[in-house]
Amino acid sequence: WETAWGLRREGFDLGVLFPNSFESAAQVYLAGARRRIGYARDGRSLLLTTAVPVVRGGHERYYYLELLRRAGLIESVPEILEIREIVRAEPAAQAAT
Repeated sequence: WETAWGLRREGFDLGVLFPNSFESAAQVYLAGARRRIGYARDGRSLLLTTAVPVVRGGHERYYYLELLRRAGLIESVPEILEIREIVRAEPAAQAAT
C-alpha cells in the first residue's frame, strides 16, 4: 500500500485503471483521486467513480481505448492499422511451397 500513499502525496485528480484487479482500484481509491475510472469487474465498482461495463472481444488495445471512450476521455476509438489478424496458411498449402 506504499504506492497508494505515495500517490496521495502527489494529489492526483484522476486515476484511469487499466489493470482489472481489485487491488489497483483500492490503491487509487486510497490515493484519494477524485475521479477513478475503470471497468466494472472483480468486485471493484464501489471503489470507482466511473465504473464502465466490460466490453468483450477484440484486440486488447481496443479494450482499453473503449474504456477511455466510454468514460468520455476520448471522442472515438481511432483505427489502428498496426493491429491485424494474422492468418496462417493451412499445413497442406505450406507443404506445397
